[in-house]
Formats: sequence, structure tokens, C-alpha cells
Amino acid sequence: QEVLQKITQAAYSFAALGYKKGDMIGIMSGPSPFWTIIDYAAMSIGLVVVPVFPNISEENFHFETKQTGVKALFVGGANSWELVERNREYFRTIVDLEGTAPFKDVVSFSDFLEKGRKLREEQPD
Repeated sequence: QEVLQKITQAAYSFAALGYKKGDMIGIMSGPSPFWTIIDYAAMSIGLVVVPVFPNISEENFHFETKQTGVKALFVGGANSWELVERNREYFRTIVDLEGTAPFKDVVSFSDFLEKGRKLREEQPD
């Protein structure tokens, strides 16, 4: 029940942030419950999910994110942030899944979900 609630909140969060069907989002994390929540929420509203593995080379990171047009990046794991920081201007939204971001201008996962909760209260099903 809790996971389904978070999936629904995440779907509303994407809408609150202006993401629309066909937009690309990236998940840069190892396997985790966050991945499942984001993946299902994104697919439920027609977003395209690009998996970006944390140990990716910078060249492949550029290909998988810049050249595919990823607009939002969800980041988990402390090892990924250096690469993300060097390229953060390419993303409209960066969400910190685990509270490990070493720089500002990122959204925590709980704040991301809160946007969806508020929108759902304003615009119930």
C-alpha cells in the first residue's frame, strides 16, 4: 500500500513539475525501491525512463543523458555526484534519492513526492 501511494505521488510530482508524455527521465542508481517507484510512476504517465548505471563513463553518460534529451535525473549513491555535478546544467530537475548530494539546487526525494501529494490534494482523481 505504501509503495503504491509513493508511485501515485511520484506520478503527480512529474505532472506538477511539467513533465509530459514522451519526456525522458534518467535514473542513476543501483537497484533500489526508489528505482521501482520512479519507474512505475514515469511509465504510468508515458514518460521514457533511461537507466544510467552509477559506474558509467563520462562519455557514455553524455550519450545516455544529453543526446537522448533526459530532462530529469534521479541520483542515488554517493559515487555518482561528481559526474552529475560536472554536467548538471543539462538537466531541468535533479532529484537526490539518498540525501548524499554535495551541492545545492537538487530536490530531495521526499520534497519531490511532496509536490505530487499537494497536486493530488488540489486535483483529486
